[in-house]
Amino acid sequence: SVYGKGGAEYFQWLEKSLKERESPVVPSTAHLATSDVREATKWGAAASIWPLGEVHFGWLPSGPPTFYSGENDRRIPKVDKGLGQAIEEGREVLFCSSDGYVAVDGRFEAEVRAGLDLLICKCRLDPQEAEPE
Repeated sequence: SVYGKGGAEYFQWLEKSLKERESPVVPSTAHLATSDVREATKWGAAASIWPLGEVHFGWLPSGPPTFYSGENDRRIPKVDKGLGQAIEEGREVLFCSSDGYVAVDGRFEAEVRAGLDLLICKCRLDPQEAEPE
């Protein structure tokens, strides 16, 4: 386990707790992400994550911003609520998506967003032209 024995025990507890609550997101089928670039770069190059398809997420609205901080706390995440707040606060988000996800190198995120903004504008202005032939 990346987090050591304590982290493995924590995520096993979290898995069981979320399954008992019939949560659509559990650690065994999800990924961790953060909007805090400093935190992300501790694990390697930062990337912008773009989930595809149906998405479910969970995050911890109080205490440390990460799921496992080395403390022996047992916090249950909010599920499928408040994603904007989680992102604004730089909290870790546990997410799963039905069709996977795209990871965009952080150096190119602004360029990708600008391209998507242009595509959205084009679709809104002339929906007939944007339809595939």
